Amino acid sequence: MQSQLFKTLWGHSGTYATAADLVLVSGFQGLEGPIPIDPEIRREFLAALRSRGLLYIAEISTTGFAVPDLAATVAQHLSVFERILENSLEADPLFFTSLAGSDLWDFGESVAFLTQAWEIAQSYQVRVGFETHRSRSLFHPIVTEKLLAELPPIELTLDFSH
Repeated sequence: MQSQLFKTLWGHSGTYATAADLVLVSGFQGLEGPIPIDPEIRREFLAALRSRGLLYIAEISTTGFAVPDLAATVAQHLSVFERILENSLEADPLFFTSLAGSDLWDFGESVAFLTQAWEIAQSYQVRVGFETHRSRSLFHPIVTEKLLAELPPIELTLDFSH
């Protein structure tokens, strides 16, 4: 097995072309981040990836970036999840990582959301790693362990930084 390294777009304020060039000179194989919403900016993003032969990991953040909209419902999170997933397919991602759900939901809401999000991913035949992340449904190891016992076989993306 050979490791592949990806540079995150988190904190990058330059152009996508600059980000892609940084990937190449730093020895990374690709970029990880959200696909741009604006069609013109999305074309620039896709051109930067494709012209440099870079791989891509698509990021899905439901109802907000690192922190969700605290008033958003499970249904709203699911709608955003599917919309971003579908839009990201244009970039042919290797897989998706998702900062999803909310730590304010009760246990049953998190089970319902993660189960339905997994089903959406299955319907598109893509892999999604649900990220362990503050303010999200998988915000704490003990809660995550309990959720995993109730969920279909979801995959995790582990964020060890917090």
